[in-house]
Amino acid sequence: MSDVFNIRRFGWYAQREFRENWKAYALGLVGMMALMAYFIYSEGSKIPEKYREIPIDIFPSLIITMGPLVWVSSVFSLKGFSQTNERLRTLLLPVSNLERWLYAWLVSVPIPMLICFVVWKLSWLLVIEQWRQDIPNLSINTDLAYWNGGSYFSIFTLTGSAVFMLGAMTLGKLNFLKTIGILLLSGLVILKWGQGYLLRALFPAEGLPTPAPWVAPTITVRSEAGITIERIHSLYENIYQGWWVLCLPICLYVIVFLKMKEREV
Repeated sequence: MSDVFNIRRFGWYAQREFRENWKAYALGLVGMMALMAYFIYSEGSKIPEKYREIPIDIFPSLIITMGPLVWVSSVFSLKGFSQTNERLRTLLLPVSNLERWLYAWLVSVPIPMLICFVVWKLSWLLVIEQWRQDIPNLSINTDLAYWNGGSYFSIFTLTGSAVFMLGAMTLGKLNFLKTIGILLLSGLVILKWGQGYLLRALFPAEGLPTPAPWVAPTITVRSEAGITIERIHSLYENIYQGWWVLCLPICLYVIVFLKMKEREV
């Protein structure tokens, strides 16, 4: 198609796709809200009747609820490619591959992330206000240092969305379950077997504990001054982390776009 992008045509295509898949998006939103309600109930059950000295940490609920919502949206953004009988009808629509890909990315990443953040913020504001009426001294963790684990968040959302989009393009029916199975199997192989080899390539020392291969390992140092935890850095750490956080999702998004062009009629 010679006309690569047209804003009016893109708007028409977005409206059509949203009308056909709004039930799936709504179901993902309901699931996210149910998961949020579980987090609120779990934190509320830990509060004593009078006072709680340990601050309530509200940030994990944002990360864990945002990931599944992005994954579900990524699958249904390319629903037309997951089944043979819908694929031809999707490809015959008068829109370009760039418009298809842009719509899929918008409803997979920024829109669900924004919706999830708004629901998360409003939910906790209402609940915390209610709790503080009963416990005025209730402590809430608002420390932004929690976002130091931004690499986890990026892989959980950006790379996850790209993987599920690629799964919708290549795995056919039940692609969500198939993609989950492949991710679990790959994760077991990498973390149980491959991680040791990756660490030996990046860090000279062996057997150092680390939660994931893109995170620098730490060692406990005991001295007369006390016990300290030191983080071991590698010369290749920034390159390695940049690959996981930025390059890998971009490469997967490009592969999804190329798959669309490959099936163009």
